Amino acid sequence: MKFLFLGIVLGGLLAFIPYSEIDNGARVTPEWFGSVDKIRSIDPSGNINKTGGYFLYPSLDHAYLLNADGSFHKEYSGDENSRFAFSGDKEYYIQFDKVGSHISFLNRTGAKFWITETPQYPYLSYSAKLVLLLVSDLHTIFINDKNGKPVGIQKIEGRMCTNISFSKNDYAIAGFMSSEYYIVDSSGNLVLHGKTPEGTIVKSCVLSDNSSYAAIHYGTVNEDGCMIINISNIHDGDFELSVKMESVHKTRTGIAISDTGTLHLLDGLYYRMFDNKGKPLFSKEIEPQSHGHAQISLYSGLAIASYRLFGGKSILSIYDNELNTLHSETFEDTALNIEITGDVLFTAGTKNLAAYSLAR
Repeated sequence: MKFLFLGIVLGGLLAFIPYSEIDNGARVTPEWFGSVDKIRSIDPSGNINKTGGYFLYPSLDHAYLLNADGSFHKEYSGDENSRFAFSGDKEYYIQFDKVGSHISFLNRTGAKFWITETPQYPYLSYSAKLVLLLVSDLHTIFINDKNGKPVGIQKIEGRMCTNISFSKNDYAIAGFMSSEYYIVDSSGNLVLHGKTPEGTIVKSCVLSDNSSYAAIHYGTVNEDGCMIINISNIHDGDFELSVKMESVHKTRTGIAISDTGTLHLLDGLYYRMFDNKGKPLFSKEIEPQSHGHAQISLYSGLAIASYRLFGGKSILSIYDNELNTLHSETFEDTALNIEITGDVLFTAGTKNLAAYSLAR
């Protein structure tokens, strides 16, 4: 995962804006601000439980964990060739080399569970029940459990993997340039294998938190669409709904799908929402989206979006379930990563870090 600059202006904004609020009572409250250069000395928030989870900040051959309140938790380091891949809950990680021949599986405290000889790139599911190993030619993904043993269907294959994503209950979805997509459960068993309409490229793919729905963004150089897949209803064949997108995205864009199948899209000039039957719900005009980093996270009826603007800036916006704007900031940066732990939103760039409480 790559993080780029978060605007330096954020510190001033946090100091002078106590919270943003709209009529339905939802609000976002700035809690702490810090810099990567002084990541060990962030002034923690007194409003957040220190043990409420962890935030990850990777930096080439280092990785840093912060407690939810902003206080420093642990640094992970190696030589200049070292890299780190963490589970979503930050309880486990794999240390590997950018160019190497083995990977090591450890828990958050640094206790080593196993080591195996492989040059493949690791991906860990939310609680590390699955360890996916992507072969360097991007055609094959091997499926292992947290003990490093092959499980379920053991591998999936396609031409040029474009995206791997996980749900909070450890299901995995992978998409390929060859139009194929796979969904496996937390034991590595195949749930669904299919292809996009007309054999188009999978550009983005995500699962809902409870794995009841999937969304697959696909397209060509001329047209994009997004599938809504009701995973819980696949035996009845009702799982291939598709909506047309307004813009063509060169690669990925921000997409998310809720546990009830509500689809969220960052789509060029609009933020768009559809129900689980593909019916349009809301559409909000946004500042024009450039190609590059884009992300949507859902939390308790709120939608948090970050994406790149033309000219190199980035924007962070928080909406309610009818796309009323709760909070919005523009930064002098090319990308902004977002992560939610508990009810705290973490935003990160290569220079600055910040967190907000989300309340309903």
